[in-house]
Amino acid sequence: FNWKVLVDNFMEAYHHIAIHDDTLQPLFPADQSHSLDSEGPYSVLMMPGRPPDPGAGDPPDALPLVGPLDAGQARSLVAAVAYPFHLFAPGAHSMAWYQLLPTGCDHFTLRIFTCFPRETLEDPQPGTRSRVCTPSPGSSTNRTSKPARRSGAGFAPAPSPRVP
Repeated sequence: FNWKVLVDNFMEAYHHIAIHDDTLQPLFPADQSHSLDSEGPYSVLMMPGRPPDPGAGDPPDALPLVGPLDAGQARSLVAAVAYPFHLFAPGAHSMAWYQLLPTGCDHFTLRIFTCFPRETLEDPQPGTRSRVCTPSPGSSTNRTSKPARRSGAGFAPAPSPRVP
């Protein structure tokens, strides 16, 4: 499919209601989402998280928060795009970076990077990181639309990603 469909869906939350109604919608309700800025070659979408429900038995955070965040910030998710090929989703514990590499009008390579603070990666608590970051060293996090192609990026606390 065309890479622009992925960018458009990344930058709006209305599809949570139908496509992600049992995953994202309960955590980040679409009707609470709003655009913060879209005046430049970028766009920012704020997705406030639902208030905590003490009776729901929400599990405690497995990872430390990134910086000093208030309760509302810690529950929220931000989606940002730097047009045309970089998507970012910073959260309370980590950040996802999606790099789109178009290879044709209906083909692209999607490289997904998960970024954690160095302190989280170096945490000596056994099992904390393995519950969140499951790929083994050297495994690829790339997703490619047709035709199937893979490049060599994976989880690594490297200062910069490897670009083919």
